[in-house]
Amino acid sequence: MTEDTNTKRKPKTQQQWSRVRRENPRRFYSAEAQNVMLEDLKALGQEKFFKREREEGDL
Repeated sequence: MTEDTNTKRKPKTQQQWSRVRRENPRRFYSAEAQNVMLEDLKALGQEKFFKREREEGDL
């Protein structure tokens, strides 16, 4: 059985997960989201997961 790469989601960074926490705390603190966040950390590695990206409005 082959995996369909079109349905595989892109791992989120810590900054993106923080945005989820602010916008939808109930989803962020769910066990499912916490497990996905851990998978994202493992997939990206610590350096990429915690790297801060510039957002619009940053100086």
